[in-house]
Amino acid sequence: MIYRIGAHTLQPCRIELPPSKSIANRITLLRALAGMPQTTDNAACNDIAAMQHAIGNTDNIIDIGDAGTAMRFLTAYYASTPGTQHILTGSPRMQQRPIGALVEALRAAGASIRYIDKEGFPPLAIQGGLLQGGEITIKGDISSQFITALLLVAPLMRDGLHLTIIGNIVSRPYIEMTIELMRSFGATITCHDNSITVAPGEYNPACIEIESDWSAASYWYETVAVSRTPMRLKTLWRNTLQGDARIASYFGQLGVATSYDNGDVTLSPGPVTAQNFIADLADTPDIAQTLAMTCALKGIPFQLTGLGNLPLKECDRIAVLISEARKIGFAFTSPVAGTIEWSGNRIPSPHTPSCIDPHGDHRMAMTFAPAALVTGEISISNPDVVAKSYPHFWDDLQRAGYVITPYDPKEEVQP
Repeated sequence: MIYRIGAHTLQPCRIELPPSKSIANRITLLRALAGMPQTTDNAACNDIAAMQHAIGNTDNIIDIGDAGTAMRFLTAYYASTPGTQHILTGSPRMQQRPIGALVEALRAAGASIRYIDKEGFPPLAIQGGLLQGGEITIKGDISSQFITALLLVAPLMRDGLHLTIIGNIVSRPYIEMTIELMRSFGATITCHDNSITVAPGEYNPACIEIESDWSAASYWYETVAVSRTPMRLKTLWRNTLQGDARIASYFGQLGVATSYDNGDVTLSPGPVTAQNFIADLADTPDIAQTLAMTCALKGIPFQLTGLGNLPLKECDRIAVLISEARKIGFAFTSPVAGTIEWSGNRIPSPHTPSCIDPHGDHRMAMTFAPAALVTGEISISNPDVVAKSYPHFWDDLQRAGYVITPYDPKEEVQP
């Protein structure tokens, strides 16, 4: 299936974003570790549903599809659950995403985990047991979810956990989110520089409200920046655990003013102050694609750094962003690993209208949709990939005035 997307005149509207999947997935695991019953109230996207379905699943083989968060968190959860045996697997792309650093750290804590196929990659055979814990080290520049997975199960370790993180830490706000949520469930945690100590103990039941997803909000910031049409987003908190709330500051330079009112956020056209947008996104890599496309669509050169883990995401986000942006005339480059740049020059577009291949990446599909505001029309293949984090994305675009026409190339009549 392909969606043809057109955009001419948009209309202001109030958008209900999906719940933060980062918060929801952490709370799902914390509820399980605290002995609380599971709820499916917040299973608003595939990633959250995969996590909730797997918790307590007694099947021997657990297939979490392309839910990367679930793969990391469940590896630690199953390894620390005595008397259980699981084979944890996922989609072909998931089996290409490295998990060796997490497995080695869990083994150092006493876990019994075996690679079924390729060393360092899923699928995994996991024998659950009481982990000893103690002194563990892990690299910080691969995935913050490895660190989060270790922290979440740390109170259940016999000796607790003293975790030393080596090198630069990517996506640090997600680790800080984990620590704050753990404390809400009664964990005792101390932090000093790149060391985190978690005392052994038990989690206490807690009720935490799950706010809307700031990462999902980024596509509406992009829409407002390009269209200059105001939008209102429901249940976004100014005082949030989500690092991607930094988009309010970034987009302030790109012509979007953010105001907060009774739990909602209003996005309004504002002055553009960036002539050359520069940002280190090591803490917020999930908004790199959105910032890159917004700058390009507004004709603002940019340099984005701190993106060393993007090739390990749902697709190689640097390579795919470069290849797909060329289809609509933008020659992005990556002169140094972990960077994306654009000088401001346009190139002839080889495909009219352009058909973007998101390569199985939900964020790639959502990032390119607002390009229709500039190109007049854009096509996106495999549009269902947005179900991973924002299933009603296309419906929300139509409410705002985008025109979306589905078609199946297989059904076109051949001459």
